[in-house]
Amino acid sequence: MSESTILFEDVSKVFGKVRALNGVNLEIERGSIFCLLGVNGAGKSTALRLLLNRMPLSSGAIRVLGKSATDLKSADFCRIAYVSESQKLYDWMTLEAQIRSVKPLYPKWDDDYCAKLIELFRLPLDRKIKTLSRGMRMKVKMLLAFSIQPEVVVMDEPFSGLDPIVRQECIEGLIDWANEGERTLVVSSHDIDDVEPICDRVGILHEGSLILDESLESLKGRTRMATFHSDEEGSGGELPESWIQMKRKGRSYEFVNTSYIEEASLTRLKERFPSAGDISFRPMSLRELFVSVVKNVEN
Repeated sequence: MSESTILFEDVSKVFGKVRALNGVNLEIERGSIFCLLGVNGAGKSTALRLLLNRMPLSSGAIRVLGKSATDLKSADFCRIAYVSESQKLYDWMTLEAQIRSVKPLYPKWDDDYCAKLIELFRLPLDRKIKTLSRGMRMKVKMLLAFSIQPEVVVMDEPFSGLDPIVRQECIEGLIDWANEGERTLVVSSHDIDDVEPICDRVGILHEGSLILDESLESLKGRTRMATFHSDEEGSGGELPESWIQMKRKGRSYEFVNTSYIEEASLTRLKERFPSAGDISFRPMSLRELFVSVVKNVEN
């Protein structure tokens, strides 16, 4: 196993009577792209703020790059960058002035990479930040974060409200940065279609609890949407636990098989529904997987 870059150990956060996080255990390996998914209010932003020591823990512990998150100092944030939609920029500055003001604070600032991103994102150096569109401002935040050459980048809802073209350009920037070396990227989002092309591990938070933590390859490999037709209700008995979200409309059946094995799954379905026909097991998108996991917990 690769070295752990981020470690949550039984982390909880309480705001008055509201438990925003409830005993979260999570390990993010060095060099991975981890996508933290959840509906609004699931606890994603709280988890990231705790990770960056922007608020105190209620209980548990978090380690980042081998150090307790509560001990992070200014020098540590030369190794850890943060990008969010709500992050502030110096609106009265031009982009060129913004870069000049930030560059001396970071000893690993990379002028060549900065220039590369300016070209990739088509950013105007001579325009004041306040005149830039929402999408261009997000590109500026990414430019500043990636140019300091951090080991870890934490992004909180980076694609919220961006148009499809800008989102795609930002995703290309993320992929370019992640491919530069053993870098760790943590992205929280409810825009699931946007993060699917980049993530290699997925975590799902629901009502403050981590209900899934798995590689995307493994999750997609073991999960299929099953559909078939049958004139019968089945051979009786309880359905397998791995068959979730079973739905029937007339002769049509549909369910999610969470432990799919090609031949074995077909045999098991035929045993339960001997007259089944038009059987299909199709791969599912990350959005479909997210919905099925969350609904299964709620039911």
